Amino acid sequence: MVLKVAGRGVVCRVKSRSAVILTADFEFVEIRKRPGIQTGQEVRFTVEDLVEYRRPTRLLLFAASLVALLLAAFMALPRFTSGPVVYAYVGMEVNPGIELALDHSLTVVGTEALNADGAGLLQGLDLVGLPAVEAVAVVVRACREQGYLGRGAEVRHLMVTTTFTAEEGGAALQSELLAVIQDELEETGGPTRVYILDCSLASRERARQAGLSPAHYVVWQKVLEEGIVLDTEAVRHGRLREALALKGRDYGMAVAAVATMQARVGRGGEETQVDSGLQEPKSPPPGYVRRVEDMNGFPGKPPVEPGGKHGVPVAPAGPGGFQDDEPEPAAVEKKADTTKPSTGPEGKRPSGRDDAHDKRGDNGSQDLPMSPIQLQ
Repeated sequence: MVLKVAGRGVVCRVKSRSAVILTADFEFVEIRKRPGIQTGQEVRFTVEDLVEYRRPTRLLLFAASLVALLLAAFMALPRFTSGPVVYAYVGMEVNPGIELALDHSLTVVGTEALNADGAGLLQGLDLVGLPAVEAVAVVVRACREQGYLGRGAEVRHLMVTTTFTAEEGGAALQSELLAVIQDELEETGGPTRVYILDCSLASRERARQAGLSPAHYVVWQKVLEEGIVLDTEAVRHGRLREALALKGRDYGMAVAAVATMQARVGRGGEETQVDSGLQEPKSPPPGYVRRVEDMNGFPGKPPVEPGGKHGVPVAPAGPGGFQDDEPEPAAVEKKADTTKPSTGPEGKRPSGRDDAHDKRGDNGSQDLPMSPIQLQ
């Protein structure tokens, strides 16, 4: 406190350049040091004698306030930085797009809608705290109840992406997710094509920056690597199928090209033709996966003739067909007893093959043309 009038007090402490005085009002002031001043001496002083003095109580108060502020900040920090540690992400894309965040025990610790339909789908679903497999089953059930899956004769497509912050555990979780989705859709009224896709952390981040779901981003990047540029705005607004169709590409085949696992489920799915134009067995074995080896164009590259012809593609036998060696007639008859021939959607033989192709000359060595099922 700075005194505005002269005063007096007792010298409490003598410093090198000043002296601390205790006034009659029990206040400490500091004056310039005078020659001969000593501790305990009573002195008079004026306003001009005073120097700036910081009371210890004020310093202590400031220090205490600073410590309290730092302590409060330290205690509040975990709210913003700790939280559950995310170990993996599971994205689901039908048209509603959602993403589940999982901890190291593969339990859901967070959910996020990737579009407006996804936000509507998540309403009323309490997924946090559920195991990942159970949460996915709940989501698939909701999609089925709301008509996104398992209705009508049209083949629906469900893409599931997995993104891991570590390198291990991906294949096991993917198998479990595929199995539970098959269980949920097995008895539905319409066929569904299920695809499991890998998505790296870097790809997931780029997908978020581009405003895309991880599944659409992975497919988009695949066709881009093949030199096909899609309409970015169409892809961003969830019209990937439309963008692919404009480039003459089949949606199901494009997704299958990047899938690590896939399955076809649902009642009526066996009789319904897949987008790719390929027919699946009526009852595929558990874990059945059809992989597409060549996606550089539609239809695929000409098949390579097996049996030691140095990998040279067989010459075309007609429009859209390729020539191939046929087995001996005896082998055909023997195999016909145990193997059901491949048929088209109405039980007809595939186009490009007739009865003449089942016959050989007398010497039995002539190769006659045979056309496999063509990719549409």
